[in-house]
Amino acid sequence: MPIGVVTLLLTSGCAGPVPEPAASGSAAAGEAFFASEEEAVEAALAVYAEYAATADAIMADGGASPERLEPFADEELYASQLEGFELMQEQGARGTGTTDFAVHEWQQDPVLDRSGTLLAAYMCRDVSQIDVVGPDGTSIVANDRLEVIPTEVVWTISAEGVIRIAKDAPWQAENFCS
Repeated sequence: MPIGVVTLLLTSGCAGPVPEPAASGSAAAGEAFFASEEEAVEAALAVYAEYAATADAIMADGGASPERLEPFADEELYASQLEGFELMQEQGARGTGTTDFAVHEWQQDPVLDRSGTLLAAYMCRDVSQIDVVGPDGTSIVANDRLEVIPTEVVWTISAEGVIRIAKDAPWQAENFCS
């Protein structure tokens, strides 16, 4: 499996419950989905945790049933993750372990009153406990991989208040996690 695919597949983190937005249904123009910025951040991080835990589970299942990731990722991100999981299935690889993540720095304050980008952050994704093994059980992860990956994450919120991950990509400009 190419190293880029392994990097693509290492998009996981910790799990947790996803809190419901403060307002149900769609918000009228100017009506907030969340009562506070803290509530919006908590909801976004909970969605990321579910997204990451689901990616871990799909990897552990050798890429099977990747549609489990769809509720947490926007269409473009889901499609890119799907490619990696399909390759994993073709090559008989599977993942082991789980990852952790931490926010390094928020790029913006949460947008509470409209649909579109909800939040963006630089995060540090610790993949030191993750391995990807081939059909013979041998690790196919490069020995020199980064153990903590600097990552840019962008969350969006729909007009109905559904939060999804729109971007979850390694940040190449600098390693702010070292």
